[in-house]
Amino acid sequence: MNTELCLVELFLQLQSYEQINDFKKVAIKADGNDFNILKKLAVSLCGATEIYDECGLSALLTEDGTLLELYTSYSCFPEYFFKDSNIVITYKVKDIQLALNQAQSLGVKILTEIIPVGDVMRYCHLQLPDGMVIGLYQETAI
Repeated sequence: MNTELCLVELFLQLQSYEQINDFKKVAIKADGNDFNILKKLAVSLCGATEIYDECGLSALLTEDGTLLELYTSYSCFPEYFFKDSNIVITYKVKDIQLALNQAQSLGVKILTEIIPVGDVMRYCHLQLPDGMVIGLYQETAI
């Protein structure tokens, strides 16, 4: 199954269970002028506010609440993250375990187990058939 069909099938399944709420995080790898241009565009076109900037990683929050992470090749990120694409989109789901089970039923490769981040959220990364990485996350009650 090609990536587009796999992604569409996964979205349809997740939406049928009212799983996908929105995408809320976009990670992009860019260097040099591309990095600076993307940062300026995010601010001027998306109304983004920079919330973190250190050592090759800038995090910006857009007006609609989407987190934009801009990475350079010398910043820290998992080895698999940008292996086959310079973009990783993370989708917010209501039940991450159910979403993960549905993804596995479509043959999507699970790259990480569900990882808790304190009491705030849980996330995992998946790899589509063409190698593109996507993320899923679930907010949890504090």
